Amino acid sequence: MPFPRRKAGARIRVTKALEKKRQECKKLQEKHHELKKKYNTKMRAIKRMNKSTALRVQTAHLFSF
Repeated sequence: MPFPRRKAGARIRVTKALEKKRQECKKLQEKHHELKKKYNTKMRAIKRMNKSTALRVQTAHLFSF
C-alpha cells in the first residue's frame, strides 16, 4: 500500500472543526460589520455637528462689529 488509509472518523472530526472555524469566522465578520457601521454613524454625526458649529462661529464672526 503506497498510501496509508485514512479513517472516516478522523475525516469527520476535521470537517466538524473546519465548520466550527467557519461559523466562528462568520460571527466575527458580522460583529466587525456591526462595529464598523456604528463607527461610521458616529463619525457622520460628529462631522455634522462640527460643520454646524463652524458655520455658527463663522456667522457670528461676520456679524460682530
